[in-house]
Amino acid sequence: MPLPAAALASSVLAASALSSDAGRPFRDHVVVRVHAASVREVQAALALTDDLWSHGAGIGTFDMRVAPAQRKALEAAGIRHEVLIPDLEARIDAEHARLSRPPEGGVADDAWFLDFKDLAAVNARLDAYVAANPALVQPVAVGTTFEGRTIRGIRISRAADPASAPAFLFNGCQHAREWATPMTVMYIADRLVEGAFSDPRLADLLQRSAVYLVPVVNADGYVHSWASTANRLWRKNRQPNADGSVGTDPNRNWGYGWGGVGASAVPGNDTYRGTAPFSSPEVAAMRDFYVARPQILASIDFHSYSQLLLWPWGWTGDPCPDDAAHRAVGLAMRDAIAAVSGRSYAPGPIYSTIYPASGGSVDWSYGDQGVLSYTIEVRDTGTYGFVMPPAEILPNARENLDAALAMMEATLDPAIVAPNGDLPSVLAAGQPTTVSIAVTPTTGAVIGASLRVRYAGESAFSAIPMSAGAGTFTASIPAAPCGRTVEYWFEVACSEGTVAYPSGAPAAVLAALAQERIVRFEDTFDAAGTPAWSVGAAGDNATAGLWVLVDPVGTAAQPEDDRTPAPGTRCWVTGQGVAGGAVGAADVDGGITTLVSPALDGSDLSAELVYWRWYSNSQGAAPNEDSMPVEWSSDGSTWSLLEDVTANAGAWVEVRRSLASFLPAPGAFRVRFRARDLGAGSVVEAGVDDVRVERTGCQHAPADINRDGRIDGSDLGLLLGAWGSGGLPAADVNGDGTVNGSDLGLLLGAWTA
Repeated sequence: MPLPAAALASSVLAASALSSDAGRPFRDHVVVRVHAASVREVQAALALTDDLWSHGAGIGTFDMRVAPAQRKALEAAGIRHEVLIPDLEARIDAEHARLSRPPEGGVADDAWFLDFKDLAAVNARLDAYVAANPALVQPVAVGTTFEGRTIRGIRISRAADPASAPAFLFNGCQHAREWATPMTVMYIADRLVEGAFSDPRLADLLQRSAVYLVPVVNADGYVHSWASTANRLWRKNRQPNADGSVGTDPNRNWGYGWGGVGASAVPGNDTYRGTAPFSSPEVAAMRDFYVARPQILASIDFHSYSQLLLWPWGWTGDPCPDDAAHRAVGLAMRDAIAAVSGRSYAPGPIYSTIYPASGGSVDWSYGDQGVLSYTIEVRDTGTYGFVMPPAEILPNARENLDAALAMMEATLDPAIVAPNGDLPSVLAAGQPTTVSIAVTPTTGAVIGASLRVRYAGESAFSAIPMSAGAGTFTASIPAAPCGRTVEYWFEVACSEGTVAYPSGAPAAVLAALAQERIVRFEDTFDAAGTPAWSVGAAGDNATAGLWVLVDPVGTAAQPEDDRTPAPGTRCWVTGQGVAGGAVGAADVDGGITTLVSPALDGSDLSAELVYWRWYSNSQGAAPNEDSMPVEWSSDGSTWSLLEDVTANAGAWVEVRRSLASFLPAPGAFRVRFRARDLGAGSVVEAGVDDVRVERTGCQHAPADINRDGRIDGSDLGLLLGAWGSGGLPAADVNGDGTVNGSDLGLLLGAWTA
């Protein structure tokens, strides 16, 4: 039987201390990726490490360093894990040996980037940039660290007045062990210096802006991580704490949302937030640097590792006011990285994409200074972690250079124009469609906006004024008949010029096809008299949490609301809880419960089966046993799998399946949803709502031969061209197999009508 988490922690830490050498603190340590299936497993795993490598830990996967005894305890606790780095000390030893003879190169020489550089080498290269290009590059002193080192940087610009030009800030190494980040910032500096007069793209950007680069914010911690007898994996600054521990986490010490979730009040913790906002001298210096330069438009705070592209907020799960602008620019940065290397960087707000983190630089620079702010977590996703091999330095830096350039180009426009949500590619035929854009001013003042619309094939766009409110502009795409394609784009007038969306309009435009929604079956579970669903099937043996049609009472695992927009309230869920009840109070227990549909209309194989499902599974000892199979049957006795839901979404998810992808022939069919509790210690909850069979298309009048929603001369021409044959079925208006005078008479009558 596993020891309690507290007992495990105390015994393991004692064993860990005995196994360490004075000069080789990570001897026999490994980095593991934990697959935690419950809150208990998360807590037990975290008790077995003092060095979490991932940005946060929760149910799912996270990386951490463990000593030999800690790993044995992890195995004894039955917590599933895999080894990412089997001999961490050997990797660090090899790094120290290699760096004892670092290669050097000229100011514009990639050889400098063939291995990592300590603070002295970084500062020497900054000096070399200034000495070689004094008109282009100016030195910057940000402030002083706790141990008295100068936080150094440079400004690069070709602008007539660099001190007042729109500006960008790129900084690295708030966390000392993240050696990839100073190299990334230095590479951006290197390319800007080298290409300022020879590369048209870089020359244009530097003519219009100033770029500030601060490679090492946490200079004391960085120097400490380089000392062969110190801690290569040191994260914080080197400021002493009252309890005798050392260090504040700089990226938990900024003053916007300081002291909230995702930061520790314990001085010895790696995410210690400090005694007060800006109590770290390095963070206070960076704050003052920002405040003295209100012309900074956007910034990137580089970190490692995980390949993430993040924006505010970190302190709350609510979207920031300029989330649409952050997302639009962030996606452009993601695409720029992919175009260089094919690497995938996951974009999103900090809180929901990785973990809650209060007191971060990105939240403060955006929330306090209005700067469009990003964190990029550079390579990789765990194979190397913080101990990146030198062969990765240049590929990593090159892809992130292009991300930085994409951000600069997007924010040097007078405004950032971005969709508010998804813009339509399909319109409801015969109905106007409201569209909305978010407009975030950058270098200009916004005067107004218009939606420009035309039908495909027409020569001119019609301008529709947009109504403004709270940073958004709204208008309606006019109603279009079924089958018509509508092309549209947005134009925003600013004091410094116009900005179009999509970029490049009107040469590049958006398009949407007007279609009808043809419903064969629909059940939102809110109306009386709909066909009955049934609960129960052969093999069902659940002892609790059977399917029930209710207005659900929410828990951490079960939805509080159905999926149907108001006034909808009811859906099928596995067991009805009570207000304030525990997460497992009404979940599926002891086996399987099945929900079976009535007969559904499958006569049109071009239609889709659409349903919304909820599945939550906090698994115990059997991580892969529990799932929710969704199946179909044409006879009610033989069932085939549509999907086996294993992802622990804990949210409503829409699923669409073409009938032609599973039905062998037109005909009635049924679907069923099976929620299963097969593993020990599981909390399984499922839900189903808004089931329908539908297709999008046009129910055309028979005489509308070209299916454009109109009966006119175009249809007459097609009919005459097909006269005497059945080669164009649509021209056979009466369906007798031949195109002749009868069809002509029907068309002319419809045209007149």
